[in-house]
Amino acid sequence: SGLPEMQSASDQDDQRTQAIPLRKVTLLAGLVAVVLAAVVIAGTAHSPLQTSGIAASGQLVDAFSVNRGVDYAGADLLEVLQVESAQACAGICCNVPLRFLMTVKPDSYTWKDTKRCYCKNFALSHPWHHAGSTSGKCTP
Repeated sequence: SGLPEMQSASDQDDQRTQAIPLRKVTLLAGLVAVVLAAVVIAGTAHSPLQTSGIAASGQLVDAFSVNRGVDYAGADLLEVLQVESAQACAGICCNVPLRFLMTVKPDSYTWKDTKRCYCKNFALSHPWHHAGSTSGKCTP
């Protein structure tokens, strides 16, 4: 027949009740995302560990501790000359891959005011006070 099909009142009620839970789920998911983002930002802002690095396409991300006035004596795995800062030194040492002739992956570093960078095996080092040095550990 050429007459349009009519919906009953109960069909319309079913459509409304299905839309309400979907809205609630979407709202709840949005709220959870906002709270999670706030927790991550707050946690990063109050972290006692000084970290460096920006995640971007093609870049390494590094994270390390920084202890000014400390030299991790001994335990040298690699020395790099003409390194401009402790941050650059840490970025080098904390990203050395365990390949080729490297049999131990560096897990710490010492940078000296002489622009020398030493990648280290912390377990074998002897930390001591030295005003011209900055040392730290790489985070896993």
